[in-house]
Amino acid sequence: MTSPDPAHPLAWLEEHAARRRAQGLRRELRPRPATEPLLDLAGNDYLGLATDPRVVEGAVVALRTWGAGAPGPAW
Repeated sequence: MTSPDPAHPLAWLEEHAARRRAQGLRRELRPRPATEPLLDLAGNDYLGLATDPRVVEGAVVALRTWGAGAPGPAW
């Protein structure tokens, strides 16, 4: 990885991130294969509905109706 430009206003973040990595404080996701026999109740699709055609079509209708975005903090 190249060194960040020290004049960049966010350059301090790389140094901060490097310290966190060195301290073992960096979270790394370790996804399991879809064929894993365990049920992951902490995941987003533990009910297996993400590929259900009814859910997919409902999502398509919702996106066409209301669009997409991340306005959570603005509420």
